Amino acid sequence: MTDYNDPGQPTPQGQPAPTCAPQQPAAGAPTPGAAQPAGAAAPVDGSAQQADWQGQAPAGAAPSGWQAQPGAGGTVPPQPQSPYAAAPVPPQPQPVEPQPVYAEGCLKAAWRDISSSEGWKGRMALLGLIGCVPILNFVVYGYSLNWSREVPFGAKTPLPREVVNGRNFEYGFYCFLIALVIGLVASIASAVVGWVPLIGWVAAIAIMLFAGMLETLLSVRMAMMGSLGEGFQIGYAWSVLKRNWTSLLGAAVVPNLIVGAVVSIVGFVFMAIGLVGFMGPLMALSSGYGSAAVATAAGGMGLVGMLLMLVWCVLCAAGWALATVVSMRAVAHWVGRNAPEWAADAWRASQMRY
Repeated sequence: MTDYNDPGQPTPQGQPAPTCAPQQPAAGAPTPGAAQPAGAAAPVDGSAQQADWQGQAPAGAAPSGWQAQPGAGGTVPPQPQSPYAAAPVPPQPQPVEPQPVYAEGCLKAAWRDISSSEGWKGRMALLGLIGCVPILNFVVYGYSLNWSREVPFGAKTPLPREVVNGRNFEYGFYCFLIALVIGLVASIASAVVGWVPLIGWVAAIAIMLFAGMLETLLSVRMAMMGSLGEGFQIGYAWSVLKRNWTSLLGAAVVPNLIVGAVVSIVGFVFMAIGLVGFMGPLMALSSGYGSAAVATAAGGMGLVGMLLMLVWCVLCAAGWALATVVSMRAVAHWVGRNAPEWAADAWRASQMRY
């Protein structure tokens, strides 16, 4: 005989009360205590997952948040999330703008600009002769600055043919004032630290080199801005000087050191030639065996010595002018590479003036 338990009938006496989930109702029978949604059709197999009369999940249904265990036919409780489960993503490094790589250094670029100009040797000799005249020698500095100031703006022209004009004299005079003030301060500082034992003379040389580098950089800024006051903006110069001071030192100081060494060697050679030429006639005359020929030879050697001295003086003047032009042009190349904002400042200043 088949047992049939009607869910709507009370449990007969003598039968144990069900201890598990309520029995599944027959297909199409409503669940007591639960509202049947309108239009909902009961599943045909009678195994639908419905909430019981107490509002709880039906038997066999996994609670909310539980996950099915694959292959085991059951469910597992949710695992607690560890604060270290998902490591934070480290910040990505910001892309660094690549610095432009130049094919040649500042000194080499300046020398190429000069040597590629037509008639540059004669122009250097003329500048050297002008440099020997007091007051007029300001033109040498002004000529160098007026030609070199174009580099930070991206221009490139050969050496100007006109040497003496008002603008060159003005820039040269401003450069003289800048060098005078900075040189005076550097001389006082060098004299003070020079008394320090052992390292005093090293510090004095370092101060003088720094002063030469600083006055050249400020002179280029003055020429770019067209104002004497810009030549004393130590703060602007210091802020850009720290970016690449070794290259700036080479551009500002090395040309003068090279020219000074070359001129000294040539002067020593000329002096040796003069002394050797004079020794023979002088010894003959001093021994009493001199003659008219010996006297003539001594006179000729004297003329040769004077000519050598004149050539050496012209060489010194031309070398000084060449070193000045090369150093100013090289520092202008340095400014164009390491302080491009100066060109924008000069452009804004020119717009405000006009």
